[in-house]
Amino acid sequence: QHARPGDSAEALLTAAESGCCKGGAVALLLDAAAVDGQRSGGGSGRTVDWQLAADVQRQVPIMLAGGLSPNNVAQ
Repeated sequence: QHARPGDSAEALLTAAESGCCKGGAVALLLDAAAVDGQRSGGGSGRTVDWQLAADVQRQVPIMLAGGLSPNNVAQ
């Protein structure tokens, strides 16, 4: 699920429940959405809002993909 600035945990969970998590998924992949005319999807190098990720993780398992680097992955 691509997290956009201003998204809430509830909005991401609703979107996941309506589509991507049907069929037995064991976790929700969170990635920062592209903004400002960048290509759609992930790969922007932007860090996901970690508070948002924590809020989602309280309700479903997540895999974090947005903007991870050697400098922040241990956090």
